[in-house]
Amino acid sequence: MSMKNDKGYILLSVVMILSIILIFGLTMITVAGGEFNKTLIQEKKVKAYYIARSGAIGTADWISKMSGDALKKFNESLPLYSEPVKFGEGEFVVSIVKSGDNLYIISTGKVPYNKSTVDRKAELVMSGDKSGDSQTVELIAAVFGNSSIEIRGGTVKGNIGSNSEEPGSIHISGWPTIEGNIEALNDDVIKVDNSEWKKQMMPDVEYIEKQNYPIPLLPEFPEDLSEGLPTENPESHAENGILTVYWQNNNTVIGSSRYYDSINIIQNTTLRVDTSDGDIVLRVRNLNIEQGRIEVVGDGKLYLYVDNNFKVKGGINEREGKTDNVKIYSNSANTINVDNETQIYASLYSNSREINISGSGSVYGDLITAGSKITINGGARSMNIYAPKASIDIGGGASVTGGIVGGSIVLGGGCRIDSPNKEIKITLPDSEEDGSSGSAYKIAYWR
Repeated sequence: MSMKNDKGYILLSVVMILSIILIFGLTMITVAGGEFNKTLIQEKKVKAYYIARSGAIGTADWISKMSGDALKKFNESLPLYSEPVKFGEGEFVVSIVKSGDNLYIISTGKVPYNKSTVDRKAELVMSGDKSGDSQTVELIAAVFGNSSIEIRGGTVKGNIGSNSEEPGSIHISGWPTIEGNIEALNDDVIKVDNSEWKKQMMPDVEYIEKQNYPIPLLPEFPEDLSEGLPTENPESHAENGILTVYWQNNNTVIGSSRYYDSINIIQNTTLRVDTSDGDIVLRVRNLNIEQGRIEVVGDGKLYLYVDNNFKVKGGINEREGKTDNVKIYSNSANTINVDNETQIYASLYSNSREINISGSGSVYGDLITAGSKITINGGARSMNIYAPKASIDIGGGASVTGGIVGGSIVLGGGCRIDSPNKEIKITLPDSEEDGSSGSAYKIAYWR
């Protein structure tokens, strides 16, 4: 009896132990399955996030390449929402929202899981460039010709170079002095006519990558300017938007931003622009300084926009002798001549096809143009010349202190180019790069 009871107890114990083991095993399987599912979901979440991030980066890259009309239309069409875009084993959708000067790119990545999806978001902020489309370019040489450079004589204090791969595109003849290196893509582009000069005077050659010097563009001209008389001189001879300065109203003063159809300065008179109360913007359809000058006084800056004719015989800003307080933007297609006694102390941005500087005529400041020809003869100038598609001819007796970028460049005997700074930087108001100008947005941060 006791043995039977013992056997029954043992059997019951075995059954109970097996039940416990079975329950524990099922629990372990359930826990393991749950952990596996958690790991799988976490993996899907990571994939979804990086898909979202890829969508945001791709969108930012697309926006950063916009410019001009495309950028304007883009801003006008905001907010934008994309259709789903397939990416790897998932997809992403992007929304673009603007707030103030910033763009918010919200990208949602989705990865399929069972019969649903795992979603994750990535948000990228792009900041507006408050400087507009301006771009700074750095000159690596005192004289740099995109397509060619020919040195027939004279002196260059600084490097010379070219972007060309054509044999002989850096052509040295005569007996010039080059106090710097030759910046070239390869040896074949260098042609030296005088073997004796090559033995005695040949500079070191530094091999470079192609440089990117975009075509400069003028900024948009201001539209919201008042028209009429300068308030400081109600007796001035200005009718129908035409201001004429002559002996009876000499020293006429403009002290506020305005638009004029024409400004004429004759009889060796002076038009004063007073920037004591702040920067002044003038837009003029035709600027005709037959004989006279524009004088800028005060601590502010003058921004002068000229739509059509740009003629100066006399001077602009030469009394102060500064170059950083006046910027001139000329949309004239006509030839600009700076000759005789004409002195311009300003940065000149021009769309003119041709610019001639001769005699004692000088531009002190940056000369930036999308035109096709610049000729400089005689005299001394302190300026940087940035004209990446222009043929530039600097004749004998001409002296330029600064750096030069052109299309094709010819330096004549007796000329002198002196680049005192190893690093020359020029700010373009806007630029055309492979058909587009720089973007007004740049990546700021993730959030």
